[in-house]
Amino acid sequence: MEMQKKLVLLLLATVLLCTVQQSAHAQTREESITISSGQRSMVIRSIVKDGERCISLKDIAAFLSLRYVENAVLRKSELHFDSAVMKFTADNAFVVQ
Repeated sequence: MEMQKKLVLLLLATVLLCTVQQSAHAQTREESITISSGQRSMVIRSIVKDGERCISLKDIAAFLSLRYVENAVLRKSELHFDSAVMKFTADNAFVVQ
């Protein structure tokens, strides 16, 4: 897939998953969702906590065939595209390019 299509798919998946509201119970549960593109599909791990769904960035990277880098000590992750890097930090709702 070209980079623009991957970015659009990633952003759409993020928007759809972030807007899904579950019941507002103060519990955490593991779930999985399936994403598809053309004839390809993959199960993505997710958790739901306090009504918000969080998806596995590592699984999204695998589905989009992107390089994924994680620093557990700094709690930061990166998705590497052909000409861009998207950076994610724990406890921060913003994505840095």
